[in-house]
Amino acid sequence: IAALITLFLIYYLCKLLKLPMVLRFFIVGFIASCYGFWWYSVECETYIMPLPFLSLSFIQLIKIQRDLAKSSHHLLLAIFVALAILFHQQHILFGFIIILGYLIIYWNQHHRVERGVFLRELGLYVFCSGAITVASYLAVAIFVKGYYSYTGIWTWVQGHGTADVWGEWTITGPIKACIGFFRAFLGGHFIFSFEKFSQIIHKALSNFMLREETFLVAHFSVAKKVALSGLSFIVLICFAYVLVKIIKDGSWKEVATHIHRRLLLYLFLLYVVVYSVFNIWWEAQNIEFWVSLIPVVALLMGLFLAPIVYDKRVKIALFVGIIGLFMVNLIGSVLPQTTHKYDYWYQANSWLIQNFRQDDLVVSGSGYISDIYLRYYSGAKILSTLWSEDGIYKEFQKYVTRYKPHRIYFLSTIKNPPNEIINRFDIDNSSAEQFFEKHRPHLKEVYRDSLQKVYRYQTDIK
Repeated sequence: IAALITLFLIYYLCKLLKLPMVLRFFIVGFIASCYGFWWYSVECETYIMPLPFLSLSFIQLIKIQRDLAKSSHHLLLAIFVALAILFHQQHILFGFIIILGYLIIYWNQHHRVERGVFLRELGLYVFCSGAITVASYLAVAIFVKGYYSYTGIWTWVQGHGTADVWGEWTITGPIKACIGFFRAFLGGHFIFSFEKFSQIIHKALSNFMLREETFLVAHFSVAKKVALSGLSFIVLICFAYVLVKIIKDGSWKEVATHIHRRLLLYLFLLYVVVYSVFNIWWEAQNIEFWVSLIPVVALLMGLFLAPIVYDKRVKIALFVGIIGLFMVNLIGSVLPQTTHKYDYWYQANSWLIQNFRQDDLVVSGSGYISDIYLRYYSGAKILSTLWSEDGIYKEFQKYVTRYKPHRIYFLSTIKNPPNEIINRFDIDNSSAEQFFEKHRPHLKEVYRDSLQKVYRYQTDIK
């Protein structure tokens, strides 16, 4: 639903910018066909939910540009920006980008807008957006999570940021960013079906678990690999042609002649730069963090295409490129993920999913993705030894006391978790290994496969 609302709002924004009708449909079709937007619209909407509010914010800025003195415009903008931030913390960056939008609007209107009026409305936006965001976090932290100290609240607000495993500059960061950025548009899962290329990617992203990508397309025939590769090449050629056409014809210069387009041009460019720099620093290869750039890149492309979109060759290139993008992502990325047959984590945990029950407790070191599968499909309570707030011994006793499990299972990954996770999060697993060895005399092996061994705990826990 969030994706459909976003597409509608993008179309409306294009209308406000007076982009040609055909170009509006090209932009909407392009966004809908991009892998990151498409897949996260149907699989996990976490990264799509902020997009309607980002779109509404850009629309609201146009209204502010028309009437800066109307306070209701600024209040609505503050609400939209706050909601975007609350749905995903990444968009704190957007709140600051909006301030630049205010400065641009005032710079163009300073001869007829009093400075006091401008500062009042800017202050209204900053105060209201900040107040809504902070109040929401405090309300959840205190009344839902039960944190009352500054330290507890701040630790919760930071979330995974406290792990100190992201937020670093590396030489390979820009390369990983290119991979993440382009895969947000063209999923390219079929590439992992080429063994040599797959090995190169695994080496380049050695701390990033790519088992599911490789397993997903292992069944692809040679004909399908070649067809998808050829179609992907055509897509790249089409969009490269459009880009060259924009540069050669100088159509990008005409954007400055339209007041609303000029405002959003500056903001779109800043948005792409700021978010890209942040993603390179944070987690460059992760598609999820690039999803929010897809509509902005599409709109930015639309601004430059407006003067030349009626060129017959440009229209053909856009049409072929978007249809090709749709087909490559559909056949090479989306459809294979709609069945458990090619789902690595489901297949790797198939015995556990079939045999664990809701009243079981499973102690695991397999990582959050595997644990989520077990929790979702079997209903069992999962205790991860990789991340425990109070230490694994206390957490174990807490789970036993709280849930009173009928059966308790230990997975061998407690002692031997996946190397990708250990390296990526720089985890000291010694405590978990000691925990496993302490209980080893009470464990009876009930199943094993290439990924792990499963033990049932044989002694009642007092």
